[in-house]
Amino acid sequence: MINTILNKKIFVALFLLVFLFDLNANSLHFLGKENPFIIKHTIYLSNIDGQIDNLRLKTDYLKSDVDSRVSLSGALYKRAFYSGSLSEIQEALDHLYTAIKLAQNDQQMLRKIYLLKATQELSLHRYRQAQISLKLAKNNGATQLETQSIQADLDWNKGDYSSAIEFYSLAAKNSPNMHSIMRLAILKHQLGHFKQANDLYQKSISMFQGANPVVYSWLLLQYGIHKLELNQLKKAKVIFSKALSICPNYVLVLEHLGETEAKLANTKRSIEIYEKVVQLSDNPEFKAQLSYQYRKLGKSHRAHKLLSQATKDYQKRVQKYPNAMGAHASSFFLENDQKQLALSLLKTNLTIRPNSESYVALAEVQVKLNMLKQAKLNLEKALKMPVVSANLCDLSQELKIEKSLVPNTCNSFKSL
Repeated sequence: MINTILNKKIFVALFLLVFLFDLNANSLHFLGKENPFIIKHTIYLSNIDGQIDNLRLKTDYLKSDVDSRVSLSGALYKRAFYSGSLSEIQEALDHLYTAIKLAQNDQQMLRKIYLLKATQELSLHRYRQAQISLKLAKNNGATQLETQSIQADLDWNKGDYSSAIEFYSLAAKNSPNMHSIMRLAILKHQLGHFKQANDLYQKSISMFQGANPVVYSWLLLQYGIHKLELNQLKKAKVIFSKALSICPNYVLVLEHLGETEAKLANTKRSIEIYEKVVQLSDNPEFKAQLSYQYRKLGKSHRAHKLLSQATKDYQKRVQKYPNAMGAHASSFFLENDQKQLALSLLKTNLTIRPNSESYVALAEVQVKLNMLKQAKLNLEKALKMPVVSANLCDLSQELKIEKSLVPNTCNSFKSL
């Protein structure tokens, strides 16, 4: 569910935020230390909204103004980072398509456009297109320093882990900042080095010195996901709540807090959160989750209505954004007894993103369809890769994979 793209632009304004936490978890004491220069989120977001409105007017009036169009694309993408809107990312890309035509032979502008385009395509899981954009950026003068981070993310998604791991590790060593340290923390978590990951998450958050409330909330979101995936639910709840105290309408944080409350059996609170989420986002995943929570309370009519809406919305979004929505939709269809459709989506997803996560997801569906031989083959491919997850460990046990092939880290998941 998580997106590793960082919003690095900030507006200059000051607002003092002070938050105190009543925690049992001493390991989270550092969260009480607040940067006094974080912009109040309403100021930050209204600045972005105003910037977008002004740039829309400017590009409508000066249709050949390349700079304004590229700036509008960047601003839309920045807002989508907070809202999770795929349609705004697509609109941002559409402006870049126009900008490319307008830029003609301006190499400096084309370099900037193709770098931004590659980043936006990456966030929509359009990996082939992003790779082409990255090549065109290089052709127009982009340096290795400008392209290597995007290339590492592309390598990771196509299952070329060694080069991605090398880059993330060297970046954190040679340029230790909150972004490179956070990426290394996520890497360590994905490799199953949970203690190292925890220390790096905390280090990254403590390194924050900017004024951008969304970036700070994003850092907390990643740390909360780390705790959630390790089933440390009370700690995850504290961290997500902290992030929301800074950015109350941050969709990804809200939905993860809703998930955490559901796992803590706080169903009514989970419903309150998901009701807010579905008002802020048109992502059908959240309607589905809200439906499941209402079903727990025996409110079948509301649950059925939401599930019906989610089904229709998923079908539309898979058609419109097949790369970005295929894997997410497969989970929904699998849970709602449309296993063949889930299988088809995950087979397509594997061709787009042939990494450990995709092999595990496909194996999981194949187990449900009693395709045990195929499931075992796909899981063994995932086991040859360095990434570890709870799903991989559970399936290894279910399919009785030879113990020598299963990473020792699975013992940590068992203990959780």
